Amino acid sequence: MVWDSEHVEVTATEAMEAAEGGGTRRAARREAEEFLKSKLARGPVSKEEIEDEAKALDISVSGALKRAKKKLQINAWKEKGKVVGKWFWELPVMPAIMKHDDL
Repeated sequence: MVWDSEHVEVTATEAMEAAEGGGTRRAARREAEEFLKSKLARGPVSKEEIEDEAKALDISVSGALKRAKKKLQINAWKEKGKVVGKWFWELPVMPAIMKHDDL
């Protein structure tokens, strides 16, 4: 590693990730985040469909997709009333913005 006399604004973890190719990992997570936002924009989608499409797009299900799910705080729930129900993912519900008339 080469040290420079100029000050930099990175954490030790960021520096180590960059040295080990962590930029690629962050880019993969960002791609997975955009994929999830787009895929879930219209409502819940089955986990199976999400993972199948992610694999087709070469997004790592056990890596980037899992990290993106956590960062975006994706809600996961199982189909009600079925013993072998499917799992679904959805974006977190944002609180409604109050209108001026509600004040």
